[in-house]
Amino acid sequence: MIVIHFLLSVIYVVLFTISFILFYFYLAKLMVWLFNFIRTIPRLLLDFLNAEFKELKNRFKAIPTLQWRLKSIWIKRIFLFFLVLNVSIYVQQLIYWNGKGSTHSSAKCYYASGNVIATYRSFFASMLTPHNLFTFWLEIPQRVIYNTAKPLIPEEDGEIALWGYHWFVYPYAKRFYIPTSLIESDWNPLFRKHGSIPTYTWEFIKAAQKDNFKDKKMRDEHALRNLPLAALYLDELYNHERVYPTMFVTKEAEEEIAKKEIEYSSWQQMKISSSHSTDERRAYFKKAFDRLWMVNQKSFYICTTAYKGLKSLEQKWQESEFMSQEVEKHPSLEATRKAAMIAMLQGGALDFKFDKEDISCTDPDVLDYIKLRKELVAMDTGNQLIHNLANRYISADYFKYLFDTYCDYNLTAGFNTGFGTDKLIYENWSKDDREVLLKSTTTLGE
Repeated sequence: MIVIHFLLSVIYVVLFTISFILFYFYLAKLMVWLFNFIRTIPRLLLDFLNAEFKELKNRFKAIPTLQWRLKSIWIKRIFLFFLVLNVSIYVQQLIYWNGKGSTHSSAKCYYASGNVIATYRSFFASMLTPHNLFTFWLEIPQRVIYNTAKPLIPEEDGEIALWGYHWFVYPYAKRFYIPTSLIESDWNPLFRKHGSIPTYTWEFIKAAQKDNFKDKKMRDEHALRNLPLAALYLDELYNHERVYPTMFVTKEAEEEIAKKEIEYSSWQQMKISSSHSTDERRAYFKKAFDRLWMVNQKSFYICTTAYKGLKSLEQKWQESEFMSQEVEKHPSLEATRKAAMIAMLQGGALDFKFDKEDISCTDPDVLDYIKLRKELVAMDTGNQLIHNLANRYISADYFKYLFDTYCDYNLTAGFNTGFGTDKLIYENWSKDDREVLLKSTTTLGE
Protein backbone atom coordinates (compact mmCIF):
# COMPACT_ATOMS: atom_id res chain seq x y z
CA MET A 1 0.00 0.00 0.00
CA ILE A 2 2.82 2.39 0.79
CA VAL A 3 4.09 1.97 -2.78
CA ILE A 4 0.81 3.34 -4.12
CA HIS A 5 0.97 6.37 -1.83
CA PHE A 6 4.62 6.90 -2.75
CA LEU A 7 3.80 6.86 -6.47
CA LEU A 8 0.82 9.17 -5.98
CA SER A 9 2.89 11.63 -3.96
CA VAL A 10 5.53 11.64 -6.74
CA ILE A 11 2.78 12.30 -9.28
CA TYR A 12 1.69 15.27 -7.14
CA VAL A 13 5.25 16.63 -7.35
CA VAL A 14 5.32 16.23 -11.13
CA LEU A 15 1.86 17.82 -11.54
CA PHE A 16 2.89 20.68 -9.28
CA THR A 17 6.01 21.25 -11.38
CA ILE A 18 3.94 21.33 -14.57
CA SER A 19 1.41 23.75 -13.06
CA PHE A 20 4.27 25.85 -11.66
CA ILE A 21 5.82 26.27 -15.14
CA LEU A 22 2.45 26.91 -16.82
CA PHE A 23 1.32 29.47 -14.25
CA TYR A 24 4.48 31.57 -14.35
CA PHE A 25 4.84 31.18 -18.12
CA TYR A 26 1.40 32.64 -18.77
CA LEU A 27 1.80 35.16 -15.96
CA ALA A 28 4.98 36.42 -17.65
CA LYS A 29 3.18 36.67 -21.00
CA LEU A 30 0.32 38.55 -19.35
CA MET A 31 2.62 41.01 -17.57
CA VAL A 32 4.56 41.75 -20.78
CA TRP A 33 1.27 42.27 -22.62
CA LEU A 34 -0.05 44.59 -19.89
CA PHE A 35 3.18 46.61 -19.95
CA ASN A 36 2.92 47.08 -23.72
CA PHE A 37 -0.81 47.77 -23.46
CA ILE A 38 -0.16 50.62 -21.02
CA ARG A 39 2.40 52.04 -23.44
CA THR A 40 -0.13 51.84 -26.27
CA ILE A 41 -3.03 53.49 -24.39
CA PRO A 42 -2.38 57.04 -25.76
CA ARG A 43 -2.50 55.79 -29.36
CA LEU A 44 -5.60 53.69 -28.65
CA LEU A 45 -7.35 56.72 -27.19
CA LEU A 46 -6.37 58.83 -30.17
CA ASP A 47 -7.78 56.24 -32.57
CA PHE A 48 -10.97 56.08 -30.51
CA LEU A 49 -11.42 59.86 -30.46
CA ASN A 50 -10.82 60.05 -34.21
CA ALA A 51 -13.37 57.29 -34.74
CA GLU A 52 -10.77 55.14 -36.46
CA PHE A 53 -12.23 51.92 -35.07
CA LYS A 54 -10.63 49.63 -37.62
CA GLU A 55 -7.20 51.02 -36.82
CA LEU A 56 -8.04 50.76 -33.11
CA LYS A 57 -8.89 47.06 -33.49
CA ASN A 58 -5.74 46.33 -35.48
CA ARG A 59 -3.54 48.25 -33.04
CA PHE A 60 -5.09 46.36 -30.08
CA LYS A 61 -4.44 43.01 -31.77
CA ALA A 62 -0.87 44.05 -32.51
CA ILE A 63 0.08 44.67 -28.86
CA PRO A 64 3.20 42.53 -28.45
CA THR A 65 3.64 39.94 -25.70
CA LEU A 66 6.34 37.47 -24.70
CA GLN A 67 7.32 35.53 -27.80
CA TRP A 68 8.36 32.34 -26.02
CA ARG A 69 6.47 29.16 -26.88
CA LEU A 70 5.77 26.29 -24.51
CA LYS A 71 7.49 23.89 -26.92
CA SER A 72 10.66 25.96 -27.09
CA ILE A 73 13.90 24.36 -25.95
CA TRP A 74 14.36 26.93 -23.17
CA ILE A 75 10.98 26.16 -21.59
CA LYS A 76 11.80 22.45 -21.73
CA ARG A 77 15.14 23.10 -20.04
CA ILE A 78 13.50 25.24 -17.35
CA PHE A 79 10.90 22.53 -16.75
CA LEU A 80 13.61 19.86 -16.48
CA PHE A 81 15.58 22.03 -14.05
CA PHE A 82 12.59 22.55 -11.73
CA LEU A 83 11.54 18.92 -12.01
CA VAL A 84 14.99 17.75 -10.86
CA LEU A 85 15.01 20.40 -8.13
CA ASN A 86 11.54 19.48 -6.85
CA VAL A 87 12.21 15.75 -6.91
CA SER A 88 15.48 16.37 -5.02
CA ILE A 89 13.63 18.35 -2.34
CA TYR A 90 11.00 15.61 -2.19
CA VAL A 91 13.56 12.81 -1.76
CA GLN A 92 15.45 14.77 0.90
CA GLN A 93 12.22 15.41 2.86
CA LEU A 94 11.07 11.81 2.45
CA ILE A 95 14.35 10.44 3.83
CA TYR A 96 14.43 12.98 6.67
CA TRP A 97 10.87 12.40 7.91
CA ASN A 98 10.76 8.66 7.25
CA GLY A 99 13.81 7.83 9.30
CA LYS A 100 14.15 5.79 12.47
CA GLY A 101 11.19 6.12 14.83
CA SER A 102 8.90 7.76 12.29
CA THR A 103 5.22 6.79 12.07
CA HIS A 104 2.52 6.89 9.39
CA SER A 105 4.97 6.17 6.58
CA SER A 106 2.33 6.40 3.86
CA ALA A 107 1.25 9.83 5.05
CA LYS A 108 4.86 11.00 5.22
CA CYS A 109 5.10 10.55 1.44
CA TYR A 110 2.49 13.28 1.08
CA TYR A 111 4.14 15.40 3.76
CA ALA A 112 7.33 15.33 1.70
CA SER A 113 5.48 16.40 -1.47
CA GLY A 114 3.64 19.15 0.43
CA ASN A 115 6.94 20.42 1.81
CA VAL A 116 8.15 20.92 -1.76
CA ILE A 117 5.42 23.54 -2.17
CA ALA A 118 6.10 24.90 1.33
CA THR A 119 9.70 25.58 0.24
CA TYR A 120 8.51 27.85 -2.58
CA ARG A 121 5.98 29.60 -0.35
CA SER A 122 8.67 30.27 2.24
CA PHE A 123 11.06 31.59 -0.41
CA PHE A 124 8.54 34.00 -1.93
CA ALA A 125 7.24 35.07 1.49
CA SER A 126 10.77 36.12 2.50
CA MET A 127 10.75 38.67 -0.34
CA LEU A 128 7.04 39.55 -0.56
CA THR A 129 4.04 39.27 1.75
CA PRO A 130 2.95 35.69 2.52
CA HIS A 131 -0.23 36.19 0.50
CA ASN A 132 0.46 37.83 -2.85
CA LEU A 133 -0.37 37.69 -6.55
CA PHE A 134 2.52 35.35 -7.35
CA THR A 135 2.03 32.68 -4.70
CA PHE A 136 -1.63 32.71 -3.64
CA TRP A 137 -2.36 29.67 -5.82
CA LEU A 138 0.31 27.51 -4.17
CA GLU A 139 -2.00 26.89 -1.22
CA ILE A 140 -4.50 25.04 -3.43
CA PRO A 141 -2.26 22.05 -4.36
CA GLN A 142 -1.14 21.92 -0.73
CA ARG A 143 -4.76 21.58 0.37
CA VAL A 144 -5.31 18.78 -2.16
CA ILE A 145 -2.30 16.92 -0.72
CA TYR A 146 -3.44 17.64 2.86
CA ASN A 147 -6.93 16.22 2.21
CA THR A 148 -5.43 13.16 0.50
CA ALA A 149 -3.19 12.37 3.47
CA LYS A 150 -5.65 13.22 6.26
CA PRO A 151 -7.41 9.80 6.32
CA LEU A 152 -4.03 8.09 6.75
CA ILE A 153 -3.43 9.62 10.18
CA PRO A 154 -5.59 8.54 13.16
CA GLU A 155 -7.84 11.27 14.58
CA GLU A 156 -6.35 10.91 18.05
CA ASP A 157 -2.85 11.68 16.70
CA GLY A 158 -2.08 15.40 16.64
CA GLU A 159 0.16 15.14 13.58
CA ILE A 160 -2.45 16.20 11.01
CA ALA A 161 -3.17 19.36 13.04
CA LEU A 162 0.56 20.03 12.97
CA TRP A 163 0.57 19.74 9.16
CA GLY A 164 -2.29 22.22 8.93
CA TYR A 165 -0.46 24.78 11.05
CA HIS A 166 2.89 24.25 9.35
CA TRP A 167 1.53 24.61 5.80
CA PHE A 168 -1.37 27.04 6.10
CA VAL A 169 -0.59 29.21 9.13
CA TYR A 170 3.16 29.37 9.80
CA PRO A 171 3.98 31.45 6.68
CA TYR A 172 1.65 34.13 8.09
CA ALA A 173 2.33 33.63 11.80
CA LYS A 174 6.10 34.08 11.61
CA ARG A 175 5.51 37.59 10.24
CA PHE A 176 2.32 38.29 12.23
CA TYR A 177 0.59 38.86 8.89
CA ILE A 178 -3.21 38.70 8.91
CA PRO A 179 -4.73 37.97 5.49
CA THR A 180 -8.25 39.38 5.52
CA SER A 181 -9.39 37.25 2.59
CA LEU A 182 -8.50 33.92 4.22
CA ILE A 183 -10.17 34.27 7.61
CA GLU A 184 -13.69 33.06 6.88
CA SER A 185 -15.79 32.47 3.81
CA ASP A 186 -19.10 30.67 3.56
CA TRP A 187 -19.15 30.83 -0.22
CA ASN A 188 -15.69 29.40 -0.81
CA PRO A 189 -15.41 25.72 0.24
CA LEU A 190 -11.61 25.96 0.51
CA PHE A 191 -11.74 28.57 3.27
CA ARG A 192 -14.70 27.64 5.44
CA LYS A 193 -14.35 27.16 9.19
CA HIS A 194 -12.66 23.79 8.92
CA GLY A 195 -10.01 25.26 6.62
CA SER A 196 -9.51 28.82 7.81
CA ILE A 197 -6.29 30.16 9.29
CA PRO A 198 -7.69 30.68 12.83
CA THR A 199 -9.15 27.17 12.91
CA TYR A 200 -5.89 25.54 11.81
CA THR A 201 -4.12 27.57 14.52
CA TRP A 202 -6.56 26.48 17.21
CA GLU A 203 -6.47 22.81 16.17
CA PHE A 204 -2.69 22.86 16.42
CA ILE A 205 -2.76 24.51 19.87
CA LYS A 206 -5.19 21.84 21.13
CA ALA A 207 -3.04 19.06 19.69
CA ALA A 208 0.14 20.53 21.20
CA GLN A 209 -1.54 20.90 24.59
CA LYS A 210 -2.70 17.26 24.54
CA ASP A 211 0.79 16.27 23.32
CA ASN A 212 -0.43 13.12 21.59
CA PHE A 213 2.19 12.77 18.83
CA LYS A 214 3.44 9.30 17.97
CA ASP A 215 6.25 10.66 15.81
CA LYS A 216 8.86 12.03 18.23
CA LYS A 217 10.76 13.99 15.57
CA MET A 218 7.60 15.76 14.41
CA ARG A 219 6.71 16.48 18.03
CA ASP A 220 10.12 17.90 18.94
CA GLU A 221 10.90 19.89 15.81
CA HIS A 222 7.44 21.28 15.11
CA ALA A 223 4.94 20.92 17.96
CA LEU A 224 7.17 21.84 20.90
CA ARG A 225 8.94 24.58 18.95
CA ASN A 226 5.95 26.30 17.35
CA LEU A 227 3.34 26.35 20.14
CA PRO A 228 4.40 29.75 21.62
CA LEU A 229 4.25 31.48 18.24
CA ALA A 230 0.88 29.87 17.46
CA ALA A 231 -0.56 31.16 20.76
CA LEU A 232 0.74 34.67 20.12
CA TYR A 233 -0.64 34.63 16.58
CA LEU A 234 -4.06 33.53 17.83
CA ASP A 235 -3.94 36.41 20.31
CA GLU A 236 -3.04 38.73 17.43
CA LEU A 237 -6.09 37.54 15.49
CA TYR A 238 -8.28 38.32 18.49
CA ASN A 239 -6.75 41.78 18.88
CA HIS A 240 -7.63 42.58 15.28
CA GLU A 241 -11.17 41.28 15.84
CA ARG A 242 -10.87 38.96 12.86
CA VAL A 243 -12.21 35.96 14.70
CA TYR A 244 -14.57 35.07 17.52
CA PRO A 245 -14.40 32.45 20.28
CA THR A 246 -17.37 30.56 18.80
CA MET A 247 -15.18 29.53 15.87
CA PHE A 248 -12.74 27.44 17.87
CA VAL A 249 -14.63 25.65 20.60
CA THR A 250 -15.31 21.99 19.90
CA LYS A 251 -18.76 20.45 20.25
CA GLU A 252 -17.61 18.58 23.38
CA ALA A 253 -16.42 21.81 24.99
CA GLU A 254 -19.70 23.57 24.18
CA GLU A 255 -21.63 20.72 25.79
CA GLU A 256 -19.42 20.96 28.89
CA ILE A 257 -19.89 24.74 29.10
CA ALA A 258 -23.66 24.39 28.65
CA LYS A 259 -23.80 22.22 31.82
CA LYS A 260 -22.43 25.06 33.96
CA GLU A 261 -24.76 27.33 35.84
CA ILE A 262 -24.69 30.90 34.54
CA GLU A 263 -23.21 33.31 37.06
CA TYR A 264 -23.94 37.04 37.05
CA SER A 265 -21.82 39.82 38.50
CA SER A 266 -23.37 42.13 41.10
CA TRP A 267 -24.12 44.90 38.61
CA GLN A 268 -25.58 42.39 36.12
CA GLN A 269 -27.78 40.94 38.85
CA MET A 270 -28.94 44.46 39.66
CA LYS A 271 -29.91 45.07 36.02
CA ILE A 272 -31.79 41.76 35.77
CA SER A 273 -33.75 42.16 39.01
CA SER A 274 -34.23 45.94 39.10
CA SER A 275 -37.77 46.91 40.17
CA HIS A 276 -37.38 50.14 38.20
CA SER A 277 -37.27 48.30 34.86
CA THR A 278 -40.04 46.69 32.86
CA ASP A 279 -40.27 42.91 32.37
CA GLU A 280 -39.28 43.40 28.75
CA ARG A 281 -36.19 45.40 29.74
CA ARG A 282 -35.13 42.85 32.37
CA ALA A 283 -35.56 40.03 29.84
CA TYR A 284 -33.44 41.97 27.35
CA PHE A 285 -30.60 42.35 29.86
CA LYS A 286 -30.79 38.70 30.88
CA LYS A 287 -30.53 37.53 27.28
CA ALA A 288 -27.55 39.84 26.64
CA PHE A 289 -25.75 38.77 29.84
CA ASP A 290 -26.37 35.07 29.10
CA ARG A 291 -24.79 35.48 25.70
CA LEU A 292 -21.86 37.43 27.17
CA TRP A 293 -21.34 34.71 29.78
CA MET A 294 -21.19 32.04 27.07
CA VAL A 295 -18.68 34.05 25.01
CA ASN A 296 -16.53 34.66 28.10
CA GLN A 297 -16.63 30.95 28.97
CA LYS A 298 -15.43 30.06 25.48
CA SER A 299 -12.66 32.67 25.60
CA PHE A 300 -11.62 31.32 29.00
CA TYR A 301 -11.57 27.77 27.61
CA ILE A 302 -9.43 28.78 24.63
CA CYS A 303 -6.90 30.82 26.63
CA THR A 304 -6.58 28.32 29.49
CA THR A 305 -6.09 25.46 27.00
CA ALA A 306 -3.23 27.38 25.38
CA TYR A 307 -1.86 28.45 28.78
CA LYS A 308 -1.69 24.88 30.07
CA GLY A 309 0.20 23.80 26.98
CA LEU A 310 2.63 26.71 27.26
CA LYS A 311 3.23 26.16 30.97
CA SER A 312 4.12 22.50 30.44
CA LEU A 313 6.56 23.38 27.64
CA GLU A 314 9.37 24.33 30.01
CA GLN A 315 9.79 20.77 31.28
CA LYS A 316 9.20 19.25 27.82
CA TRP A 317 11.91 21.44 26.35
CA GLN A 318 14.34 20.27 29.04
CA GLU A 319 13.48 16.63 28.33
CA SER A 320 13.94 17.02 24.56
CA GLU A 321 17.55 17.00 23.38
CA PHE A 322 16.63 18.87 20.21
CA MET A 323 14.68 21.61 22.00
CA SER A 324 17.27 22.00 24.75
CA GLN A 325 19.81 22.90 22.09
CA GLU A 326 17.32 25.15 20.27
CA VAL A 327 16.40 27.12 23.40
CA GLU A 328 20.08 27.56 24.24
CA LYS A 329 20.84 28.84 20.71
CA HIS A 330 17.66 30.95 20.45
CA PRO A 331 16.69 32.60 23.77
CA SER A 332 13.83 34.30 21.92
CA LEU A 333 11.97 30.96 22.04
CA GLU A 334 11.68 31.21 25.83
CA ALA A 335 10.80 34.90 25.57
CA THR A 336 8.04 34.03 23.09
CA ARG A 337 6.70 31.40 25.48
CA LYS A 338 6.57 33.87 28.36
CA ALA A 339 4.96 36.55 26.20
CA ALA A 340 2.33 34.04 25.03
CA MET A 341 1.58 33.01 28.64
CA ILE A 342 1.13 36.67 29.58
CA ALA A 343 -1.27 37.16 26.67
CA MET A 344 -3.24 34.00 27.55
CA LEU A 345 -3.55 35.00 31.22
CA GLN A 346 -4.76 38.47 30.27
CA GLY A 347 -7.33 37.13 27.83
CA GLY A 348 -8.25 34.11 29.95
CA ALA A 349 -7.99 33.60 33.70
CA LEU A 350 -7.52 37.23 34.77
CA ASP A 351 -10.25 38.64 32.58
CA PHE A 352 -12.59 35.81 33.59
CA LYS A 353 -11.95 36.27 37.30
CA PHE A 354 -12.44 40.03 37.09
CA ASP A 355 -15.84 39.44 35.50
CA LYS A 356 -16.72 36.99 38.29
CA GLU A 357 -15.41 39.44 40.93
CA ASP A 358 -13.37 36.57 42.34
CA ILE A 359 -9.77 37.76 42.38
CA SER A 360 -7.24 39.17 44.79
CA CYS A 361 -3.64 40.34 44.80
CA THR A 362 -2.53 36.92 46.03
CA ASP A 363 -4.49 34.88 43.51
CA PRO A 364 -2.18 32.21 41.98
CA ASP A 365 -2.90 33.47 38.44
CA VAL A 366 -2.07 37.03 39.48
CA LEU A 367 1.21 35.91 41.03
CA ASP A 368 2.06 33.90 37.88
CA TYR A 369 1.27 36.94 35.77
CA ILE A 370 3.51 39.24 37.83
CA LYS A 371 6.31 36.65 37.80
CA LEU A 372 6.13 36.23 34.01
CA ARG A 373 6.26 39.97 33.43
CA LYS A 374 9.27 40.21 35.71
CA GLU A 375 11.07 37.37 33.93
CA LEU A 376 10.36 38.77 30.46
CA VAL A 377 11.73 42.17 31.50
CA ALA A 378 14.87 40.48 32.84
CA MET A 379 15.45 38.77 29.47
CA ASP A 380 15.46 42.09 27.60
CA THR A 381 19.24 42.56 27.45
CA GLY A 382 19.97 43.40 23.82
CA ASN A 383 18.25 40.87 21.57
CA GLN A 384 15.96 42.88 19.26
CA LEU A 385 13.24 40.23 19.03
CA ILE A 386 13.14 39.79 22.81
CA HIS A 387 13.05 43.58 23.20
CA ASN A 388 10.08 43.79 20.84
CA LEU A 389 8.26 41.04 22.75
CA ALA A 390 8.94 42.67 26.10
CA ASN A 391 7.92 46.08 24.83
CA ARG A 392 4.65 44.71 23.46
CA TYR A 393 3.55 42.29 26.15
CA ILE A 394 4.58 44.13 29.32
CA SER A 395 3.58 47.49 27.87
CA ALA A 396 1.16 49.82 29.59
CA ASP A 397 -2.25 48.25 30.07
CA TYR A 398 -5.26 48.13 32.29
CA PHE A 399 -3.85 45.30 34.38
CA LYS A 400 -0.71 47.29 35.09
CA TYR A 401 -2.81 50.13 36.49
CA LEU A 402 -4.84 47.77 38.67
CA PHE A 403 -1.89 45.88 40.11
CA ASP A 404 0.14 49.04 40.62
CA THR A 405 -2.67 50.96 42.28
CA TYR A 406 -4.28 48.31 44.43
CA CYS A 407 -1.53 45.73 44.97
CA ASP A 408 1.64 47.85 45.08
CA TYR A 409 3.39 45.63 42.54
CA ASN A 410 5.13 48.56 40.80
CA LEU A 411 5.22 46.95 37.37
CA THR A 412 7.66 48.02 34.67
CA ALA A 413 6.46 50.23 31.74
CA GLY A 414 4.67 53.55 31.77
CA PHE A 415 1.02 54.12 31.18
CA ASN A 416 -0.19 54.38 27.61
CA THR A 417 -1.26 57.99 27.18
CA GLY A 418 -2.74 57.10 23.80
CA PHE A 419 -5.91 56.13 25.69
CA GLY A 420 -6.02 59.36 27.68
CA THR A 421 -3.95 61.60 29.92
CA ASP A 422 -1.70 59.50 32.16
CA LYS A 423 -3.79 57.37 34.52
CA LEU A 424 -7.06 59.24 34.01
CA ILE A 425 -8.70 56.78 31.66
CA TYR A 426 -7.79 53.81 33.86
CA GLU A 427 -9.10 55.59 36.95
CA ASN A 428 -12.43 56.07 35.22
CA TRP A 429 -12.54 52.44 34.12
CA SER A 430 -11.68 51.06 37.55
CA LYS A 431 -14.17 52.97 39.70
CA ASP A 432 -16.27 51.03 42.21
CA ASP A 433 -15.80 47.28 41.86
CA ARG A 434 -12.19 47.24 40.61
CA GLU A 435 -10.90 48.88 43.77
CA VAL A 436 -12.84 46.42 45.91
CA LEU A 437 -11.57 43.44 43.94
CA LEU A 438 -7.88 44.08 44.48
CA LYS A 439 -7.41 44.90 48.15
CA SER A 440 -4.28 43.19 49.30
CA THR A 441 -1.14 43.98 51.23
CA THR A 442 1.16 41.57 49.37
CA THR A 443 3.94 43.36 47.58
CA LEU A 444 6.06 41.87 44.84
CA GLY A 445 8.46 44.23 43.10
CA GLU A 446 9.41 43.90 39.47
